[in-house]
Amino acid sequence: MELYRIILVDDEEEVRKSIIRKIDWEEAGFFVAGDAENGEDALEKIEALEPDVVLTDIRMPYMDGLTLAERIRQKYPSMKIVIFSGFDDFEYAKQAIKLNVTEYILKPVNVEELTAILKRIKVNLDQEIEQKRNVNLLRENYIRSLPILRENFLNELVSHSMDPAIVESRMREYDLDLLGAKKWIAAAIDIEEPEKERMGQLAIHQEKDLIPISVMQILEEKLGAYCRFALFNAAGVQESGLSVIAAIDGENSQTGLIDVLGDICKETRKILAVPVTIGIGNNSAQLCRVSDSYKEAVNSLGYKAIVGSGSTIYINDMEPVSRGKLEFDGKTEAELGVAIKFGTKERIEASVAQIMERLNDAKVHFRQQQAYMLSVANSMIQLLQLYDLDM
Repeated sequence: MELYRIILVDDEEEVRKSIIRKIDWEEAGFFVAGDAENGEDALEKIEALEPDVVLTDIRMPYMDGLTLAERIRQKYPSMKIVIFSGFDDFEYAKQAIKLNVTEYILKPVNVEELTAILKRIKVNLDQEIEQKRNVNLLRENYIRSLPILRENFLNELVSHSMDPAIVESRMREYDLDLLGAKKWIAAAIDIEEPEKERMGQLAIHQEKDLIPISVMQILEEKLGAYCRFALFNAAGVQESGLSVIAAIDGENSQTGLIDVLGDICKETRKILAVPVTIGIGNNSAQLCRVSDSYKEAVNSLGYKAIVGSGSTIYINDMEPVSRGKLEFDGKTEAELGVAIKFGTKERIEASVAQIMERLNDAKVHFRQQQAYMLSVANSMIQLLQLYDLDM
């Protein structure tokens, strides 16, 4: 029979020896791997001996039992902790409960009581190990985790280049039907707010969390009839986060895929009154490098100011693009500064309106818009600092 390891911690050596001597450890399913005289000493022993159970007193010098229990919980969350104390103090018991201590018993330690506690702990440890070893249970947990594992893998795939052998292995393991294509294309889907003129007309507008689910259904239906694809939520991209990797092979084409995605944009607007913009990257000849296509797809969404929302934006149609330049020039900055320093409220509002009009009229990538607004903000910060005003 495999015995569980236990460490005994008490600042009184006689108490430690007495407990070790009185308990039939093997009969309870344990052996004493070591003992320590305080919490600091115990932490070193725990690191070296890796016990299953720590049996500790509360009151000890250098580091008491509750502090020790807290440190154990941080580093070894599954380790069992039994605390004994000579003080029948309710506050100690409350803190012990918060730390998820397995048992809390009073000194002097009763042999029968401690033996019964150890046997209970052994049963719990046996059950935990059996659950971890149970193949059927592991298989069930794996199947339940598959959607999360798939999504994590697809997020990894679009974030950076990967080893081709790993990509192929994971595709098969997660049952993703993308292998063996001529090329692959990534698309990023941006779901916007419902159209103002139809806002509230549809029940789904009151349940905004359901809109991405409805868009997903349309995507799956339309794309499923045309090509092999993977649809997933990409972390940290658009607000909706929906993204697609599509396989292009002998039965379909890149042009055809762009047409299908365009049809999806029209369908969502018609059915849901929600504009959906889909950014599309250039094709990738290797699935393991589809992250390049994905970065282009996300980047293409920045051109909504040029082409408008509610349609597809193919990166190849947009770059290089030169539709004017948005710049917060010295003349505009000086006019704003003079208006703020010496002008009336109306003059300040007119100056700000002129700046915003230029922003709204400019047909540029959103990064230029961001740089423009940062320039305006920086000008205002300098003005505040110049006159020592409260930010």
